[in-house]
Amino acid sequence: MRPPGLTAPMLAEWLREFARLVSEHEDQLNSLDAAIGDADHGTNLTRGFRAVAADLRPGMSPAALLTAAGHTIINKTGGAAGPLFGTFFLYFADAVGNDPLTPATFTTGLQAGLAGVVTRGRPDPGDKTMYDALAPAVTAFTKAIHPTGPPARSSSASYALQAAQRAAESGRDATIPMLARKGRASYLGERTIGHQDPGATSAALLFTAAATALPLLD
Repeated sequence: MRPPGLTAPMLAEWLREFARLVSEHEDQLNSLDAAIGDADHGTNLTRGFRAVAADLRPGMSPAALLTAAGHTIINKTGGAAGPLFGTFFLYFADAVGNDPLTPATFTTGLQAGLAGVVTRGRPDPGDKTMYDALAPAVTAFTKAIHPTGPPARSSSASYALQAAQRAAESGRDATIPMLARKGRASYLGERTIGHQDPGATSAALLFTAAATALPLLD
């Protein structure tokens, strides 16, 4: 019988799938960033996560793998994306430590990663940042794994990941009418209204990758 929970190779597949999606959407992410930023969000993330994928090594624990990924992202990814995504994975790794990565501890990791992004970037809801996709996704996953009402039994992790993906995509789309209040985009004022936030877009891809690459979380 397969031991419950996520293994390091499963997490590696998540990171590889995210690297693939970021590369596939590089031009789109750059185009979104061109409207309200430096036009390099896709290029930066592609470079950073290609380095992560290249550095993945067998035999690492889940926490060690995520820690290494976090440091690589910070060191190899330019702009604000590197520190924010890197911090997400570093906080995730610290929160789960050496515990088995069950759906419950994966929830803990996601919540810690979100807290790390808040600590690093100080975003608020509606600031038109990656937080606007990341926070709803983490909330949706948490509610699916730990429902507060009927049904009493928690949902499957696969269902929770799908719920998180949908919430992230909704949060991404909700950034379009927002006025940017953080980062370089905030200097453009009302010209940011009507543009989808590139950080929220890449954050949504993170959960698309999870829903695709982590079907064995259950």
